[in-house]
Amino acid sequence: WLLFGLNLLASIGLGLGLMPTTFYSLLGGYLFGWDCFPFLVLSYLVASSFGYWLCSLFDKGGLVRVLSTKYPIESVLQKLSQSGVLLAALCRMSPTLPFAILNAIFAMVRFPFAKYMVGSVLGMIPRTLFAVYIGSMFTHVHHISDLKSEASTWFAIGLAIFSFVGIGWIVKNKISDSR
Repeated sequence: WLLFGLNLLASIGLGLGLMPTTFYSLLGGYLFGWDCFPFLVLSYLVASSFGYWLCSLFDKGGLVRVLSTKYPIESVLQKLSQSGVLLAALCRMSPTLPFAILNAIFAMVRFPFAKYMVGSVLGMIPRTLFAVYIGSMFTHVHHISDLKSEASTWFAIGLAIFSFVGIGWIVKNKISDSR
């Protein structure tokens, strides 16, 4: 119950961007090993919901209204939301895109909430598994040279590249479809 309560509390901090999700996963892996994984997924679900809700509450569609005066953004956003789960998952998959900023962007462009949540959870799973694994390996570190790992570096780079290529492909195809 303590772990559940701490994760719920941490979800607020994660949703506000006060704590990086990768650090939280590393810490969870270090302290609790693989037992923390379901709690982390629950925390990210709560944090995504909280961040989306909070930004929606403050923005109230203002960003889209401002951009619509100069650009045909409504049709582009509508096209992008058709590939919603995949787009949200690819955005969440990258370890380089900030969690709280994505909450804000998806909320401010009024991305469909259900698609956003499903995509967020699916996209967070690979990078969370990776971070928990790395965190659990910290218990075996006795010297700074023990942290050097080519495989983990390439995995993180691979996630980022896969994510950015996928996002670029979706955006390119949806924008060219809307013309």
